Amino acid sequence: MKNDEIDYDNLRAMYGDSYYWYGTYKVFKQYVKYSIDCGMSPTEKTYKYCSRKSTDTSKEYKTLFGNYKLSLDSISSGELILPDGTNLLFNRNVTVAVDLNGFANAPNRAGYDLFFFRYVDGNFLPEGFDGTLFSTKMRNYACNTSGDFNANNGMSCAQKAATQNDYFKQIVKKSK
Repeated sequence: MKNDEIDYDNLRAMYGDSYYWYGTYKVFKQYVKYSIDCGMSPTEKTYKYCSRKSTDTSKEYKTLFGNYKLSLDSISSGELILPDGTNLLFNRNVTVAVDLNGFANAPNRAGYDLFFFRYVDGNFLPEGFDGTLFSTKMRNYACNTSGDFNANNGMSCAQKAATQNDYFKQIVKKSK
C-alpha cells in the first residue's frame, strides 16, 4: 500500500468530496486477502459476521468493561473479514478498527478485543499515540483501566496495549 493512496487529498480526488472517506476501505480491499466483504450494507448471509446492521444485539460493541454501548456510526465506511475471522472496520476519519477475534465472538469490547488505529503522516498509529484523536490529554480518558466512566473508554487502549507488556494480563484480571 502506498502512502499517497490514503492521503486525504488523493482520496478526495479519487472519490469526490462526498465519498472520499469510503476510499480507505477501497484501498485496503486491494491489498488485503479477505474472506467476506461486508461493504457498507451487509447481506442477510453476512449479518452473522459483520458488525454493522447485525440483528443480534447481544453482540454489540461496548466499552472496555462493558458498561456502555459503543456507537458504530463513526465506523460505517466499509468492513472486511479476514480469513482468520478478524474484522477490519473503516471510517471516514481514516481510522481502522480491528476486532481481533471477529464480531461473531465475544467479548466485543474496545480495548479488550477491539482496537483503533489512525492514519497520521503516512503511518497507521495505535489510537492514543501522539497525533491521534485520543492522544496525550485524552489518552487516560479513553483508556481508563480502573473502570468505565465514559462512553469512549477503550478507544485509545491500542497505545497501552502496544507499549505495556502486561496490558492484556491486567485487563483480563480486571474484567473477571
